[in-house]
Amino acid sequence: MSLERLRQQPTLKELNEVLDELLPIISDSAVKESVKLDIRSTLITVTVRQIYPDLSNLAKRKLAGIFQGAVGIKLLISSIQHAEALEIKCSLCDLLIIFLHNESSLESIFESNIRQARSLLFGSTVFNVLNETYQEVRQYKHTVTGKLQEITTLKGYTSVVLPTLVANLKKERNPQLLLAALQLCSTNESQLVFDHFFQSPEPFGTLVSTYNTFTPVQKPAFIKALLGYCISRYSLRAPQNLDNLQKVYSILSQFPWDSWSSFCITVLDYQNLPLLKVYVKLINKYQVSDLLKSLVQIWGSPTFINKTPLTLQKHYLHLIVLLLSHDPATNTEISSDHTFLTTITNRIDSTSLSVRAQGMLLANLVLQNSDSQNKKVFIMKEQDDYESTFFKDLGEELKDSEALDLVTSLVSDVCFPPLQTVSRVEKVTEVTNMTPQNSNLYIVTDDELSDPEDSDDDDPSVSRKDYPTRPVYIKELLQYLLADEKDPKAFDKLEVALKVAPTLIRQKSHFGDEIKHFTNELLATLVGLSNRFEMENFDQQRINSIISIIVSNSEHAIKELLNLFLTGDYSLQQRLIILTSFSLAARELKGHQDENVIRSFNKVKTEFASSLLPKHIHDQFIELEHKQNGLLTFDQHAVQQLEDDCLNSTVESAEKNLMPHGKVLRVSRGLELKKAQKSLQLSKSRQKKFFKLIGPKFFFPLATTWHALNSQSGFKIGRYSPILTSHFIRTLSLILDTAYPSAPDLLDMIQEMVSILIPLKDSYFDQFSAAELVDKGMNDELLILDSLVLSFLVILQNTNQEFLLQNYGQELSQISDWLQSILETVIDDGIRRKCAGVLVSINNLFGNA
Repeated sequence: MSLERLRQQPTLKELNEVLDELLPIISDSAVKESVKLDIRSTLITVTVRQIYPDLSNLAKRKLAGIFQGAVGIKLLISSIQHAEALEIKCSLCDLLIIFLHNESSLESIFESNIRQARSLLFGSTVFNVLNETYQEVRQYKHTVTGKLQEITTLKGYTSVVLPTLVANLKKERNPQLLLAALQLCSTNESQLVFDHFFQSPEPFGTLVSTYNTFTPVQKPAFIKALLGYCISRYSLRAPQNLDNLQKVYSILSQFPWDSWSSFCITVLDYQNLPLLKVYVKLINKYQVSDLLKSLVQIWGSPTFINKTPLTLQKHYLHLIVLLLSHDPATNTEISSDHTFLTTITNRIDSTSLSVRAQGMLLANLVLQNSDSQNKKVFIMKEQDDYESTFFKDLGEELKDSEALDLVTSLVSDVCFPPLQTVSRVEKVTEVTNMTPQNSNLYIVTDDELSDPEDSDDDDPSVSRKDYPTRPVYIKELLQYLLADEKDPKAFDKLEVALKVAPTLIRQKSHFGDEIKHFTNELLATLVGLSNRFEMENFDQQRINSIISIIVSNSEHAIKELLNLFLTGDYSLQQRLIILTSFSLAARELKGHQDENVIRSFNKVKTEFASSLLPKHIHDQFIELEHKQNGLLTFDQHAVQQLEDDCLNSTVESAEKNLMPHGKVLRVSRGLELKKAQKSLQLSKSRQKKFFKLIGPKFFFPLATTWHALNSQSGFKIGRYSPILTSHFIRTLSLILDTAYPSAPDLLDMIQEMVSILIPLKDSYFDQFSAAELVDKGMNDELLILDSLVLSFLVILQNTNQEFLLQNYGQELSQISDWLQSILETVIDDGIRRKCAGVLVSINNLFGNA
């Protein structure tokens, strides 16, 4: 009867009565599904398509209730996908959103079929349909557009469906649903899921109970997500905070970790030192000996030494040292163990400086603290320096006689951690007054701030009386950079600050401690600065200032920038600026003269004035040249120079192989002089001890950052992931090139770079053919390809041929086959050129073997 009334198109008042009659029928399990399907289909055809916009909110909620259960929502989704008119599609989406916001409707999906619930809600079926619809109707002015915009973000979607999941887990304890929810989010977004369980002790208890129902196969995925959440939520990548370590310990201690070895591997993969310290605190002392022996055996195996990234090998050593400190008695026990002796031997026999140094460090530590030896075995200045740096990074607590003072100070009583929001953006501290330590400071002049061609001095209508004075101290520079927009001089202050900063920072590095004192504040300010006045060259000026800080105070600046890169709430552009500053600063320290950087600050001039144009005219020519060359990215000049150097060398080598019997009759004297002058210029401008610093201070901290992502395909930030990933790889390539030819750990850097590039290549390009790369217009993959081939070029040009053939012969052969297919399909001339360069270099390598 109700169905017949529905087909007769009842009035709005009558429709409410009909819906009230239909709801019990839909809820009745005795009613056949075919009858329910007929009711729902009629409602879509008659009601939704014809009068839905006129319905009251109450009627819409009743209508959504008709579609309860997995079958109902699947019909609704199918209707959305097949709707042709945008108005009808919007109406159906609005109904779906109302359905999702109704807790009883969501519960009906869980109750009907767990597998279907997992597929629909967390297998991305519903989420994808909403996103696809939003892309279609976003320009269509409809009331549902705003609702779609909100729910098509992971944060908006999970906030709707997860509360019901938590309630369902409390009753059912079904681990598949929890894992499905975690899989819907990336590792970086797991906070969206876990936050719902950390609201109070009750849902947190549900989380722990659900973990107990996991199978051994399911546990690693959950552990990985939980640890990623702890690192992100409690800022474990930021400077160490005892309070945050206590919270993480309190959380992890409530889970029954039945497989310490499996848990250990997952902890190590994150390469997070604070997390290691919490892990060591969780382990009972009687478990230390067996775990140590297992770790030492893995750490000392030849396969692990040759194939594992050096940063991860060092992290294993961190854990081994922490475990030895946790139970000092194990030093004596392990010192006479055959596995330990074999491990040290394998490490000392390695050709890698880092591998040998790590092996000697462990030998010294164990034997120095064992009852039988009680002294170091390897005593060398270089080794002492390495150990000093290692223990400084590991933590001052290891130098204390009470060993591992920080970890043992953690609270042992289990308490539920309060959910206090931890800000990931470090606030710039208030600049305190600072007494100048040296009055003999060079003050930037008016000529250095103004362009003679743009001077307003001759214009009586323009007054410059209120133009802000140039800052003399770093304290003033910060105040100018942070000037309030309400300040009428805010624009002028920012303009002056950005022009003066590179010169002032470099000059201050030679006077007193201002740079050391203000490094963190300066970096946080410059990275977070927004272009509120839409100034030209704004980002380039910021980069130049950051480069000046890195050059002036490398050790502290790099640590702080990496901290900001990982934990700061910054945009993609701001993170790209951090990476660009790294690579260009390394090139400057090597002695490269990148035009944009050199022009940003004043230095002692040694050129003959007669050979130069006036500065402002020279700058105009340089700017025109850059515009003509289309240099759109800040490090493009450096990348282009690197490509030219590598490819020119490759071409020269190829010509020699193609004409082996040719006879050189004459070599241009001018060409020889040009090469000699470039080499001399680099050596004159290079910072002392540069080659000893480039690996430990630049390359390996960035490599550690990459491995800490725990993802072979790089960063996971949504649609912009390939941009950040490719730029990161390009930064590593530029830094690696500066290490050539004399860095003592160059081969270690090559090994580390290969351990990053091969998995990245496999994760992006093994899932489709080269033809698909072009046919599908995969621009993201082309970005990755461009950075990959540049990196391969750098490695092939800077590495000993015997080392490459001995360690990576098989990989190079696979790369050659892969690039052969890429070369035939890629249209981009720049990428084709680099691919050809890599192929020629590999062919030369095997040809000379």
